[in-house]
Amino acid sequence: MFNFNRRTLFWAIFISLSFLNTNTFAQEEKETLNQRLDRLEKQNEELSKALKERFSSMPSVSSKEDVDNLLLKNPAEIPVKNVLALPAMGVDAVPGTSKNPVPMKFSFKNGFWAESEDKNFTFNFGPMMQFDNGWYSVPENVNSSMDNPLTDGSDLRRLRLNATGTIYKQFEYRSEVDFSGATDFRTTNADPQAPLFLTDNWIAMKKIPFFGTLRIGHQKEFLTFSNGTSDRYGPFMERPLVFDAFEDGNQFNNGATLSNSYFDKKLQIWTGLFRTGTRTGAFGVGGGRTAFDQRISYFPILNLEEKQWWLIQAHGTERSLPLVSTSDGNTQFFKAPQVQFFNRPLVRTGSGFQVPRIISTPTLFSQDGETAFGLGTQAAYGRWTFGTEYVATQIYNAYLNTVPGYVSSNGRDAQSIGNQYYDGFYVQGLCFLTPGDHRSVDPESPGYTRISPVRPFQWRRSDDGAVTRGPGAWELKFRYDYTNIQNPFFTQAIIPTKQSGGNYQAYTFGVNWFINTNMTVMGDYVYNYRDAGKSSGSGGFSSFGMRTQFEF
Repeated sequence: MFNFNRRTLFWAIFISLSFLNTNTFAQEEKETLNQRLDRLEKQNEELSKALKERFSSMPSVSSKEDVDNLLLKNPAEIPVKNVLALPAMGVDAVPGTSKNPVPMKFSFKNGFWAESEDKNFTFNFGPMMQFDNGWYSVPENVNSSMDNPLTDGSDLRRLRLNATGTIYKQFEYRSEVDFSGATDFRTTNADPQAPLFLTDNWIAMKKIPFFGTLRIGHQKEFLTFSNGTSDRYGPFMERPLVFDAFEDGNQFNNGATLSNSYFDKKLQIWTGLFRTGTRTGAFGVGGGRTAFDQRISYFPILNLEEKQWWLIQAHGTERSLPLVSTSDGNTQFFKAPQVQFFNRPLVRTGSGFQVPRIISTPTLFSQDGETAFGLGTQAAYGRWTFGTEYVATQIYNAYLNTVPGYVSSNGRDAQSIGNQYYDGFYVQGLCFLTPGDHRSVDPESPGYTRISPVRPFQWRRSDDGAVTRGPGAWELKFRYDYTNIQNPFFTQAIIPTKQSGGNYQAYTFGVNWFINTNMTVMGDYVYNYRDAGKSSGSGGFSSFGMRTQFEF
């Protein structure tokens, strides 16, 4: 893989986007806003004149009794000359100040929905469950060289409840909790993971002039397309290896983001400021460590009605490493900026602490932080979908064992290893076998959306004896993954064999069956090849996974 100055690329992208925002779009929005204001002023003058002429001959109204008396005389004419009397009759003077209850409508469509008649308030509540089964064929030398063995089994991969909605149309919210840790099928060993953890917990203000949408709270760092795609709608059982190695640890954090779309949603600009090390929802931690994110997405082709779209995307992030508790040789604990990169298998069984690390670096310490960037493209043409992404990261002035000035718990001093550069990529192709079925995309936050089969699965006899049939939506899939966290220094350093880095390749073949809008069955076969650095556990192994999923 190639290497170049990622800080230069990152800031070049940011400066370009800033110039684009403050010049082209600001001017365009200013002109549009002035035109709208002129038109509204003219309309207001005409309306005021018409109202004066209309109400000049009407009697004054100050009470409900006056209205009743007038209606008895002429039900077609409802005078409202005395506007100050209206709030006393139950009419809002200002939106949101009425003491009267707002009528609500309730429905069930992909979850439980509630909506006020004026559409100012909406509420959606829905669950999501993913149950996985996995089987492995692994040589003994490979299995014994990992921190945990690969074992056939089952796992409740995700069990989530979420609530989303809007308030006065402009404000949006989302809150989601994952319960899978409380119900995992686990050994008798103690599981260090929390039984519950927070994913989304944020509020947002939409349609802000010039800026778009402001979101504040515990949220995703939407850097890549694979992370932009919800766990509910991903085509494979697990996201690509590059996500697992370089993004998963930063998937959720506390922060604020700004995003906006231009040119009929063909161009999206997203900016985020986050606190690192706050994934679990532990507000106020992180020791002042921050991350600055920037992403730009552009659609050269965006024709969702014709099932054709093409996306080009780039991102960059400049971040401090999170502070994590560690200890010196006297078991005195202190916090040091550190990170560790690793890959887990693409078929997983057991709770989180039981899933092995196929390849892993040792813990890396650095006061100078991390720069990462990525490039990718996705495209769809009818039933066909293709995609690829390249992601790289660099740790500056890294150390092994501990930070300078301290002795590690194993008695070793900090050992400088310079800048560390790691990267990876994936290439994938998808194809629906059933006519009319396809994958769509969310233009404003690029990622795959829900699959709605043209002919949902049915095979049943009705009361009149007729048999109804439907195949559901069937999709074939393939993906090649590669990550590299190899470093020649790891083969010479005195570090655990199971943390000697390496590279990992995976070939995934599979099929998805979308029974209906809410139910899915997945099957993934993966051939894996592991180059485990200095360990003797290099070699290939196979895995097969099956997932049953329902979500609303």
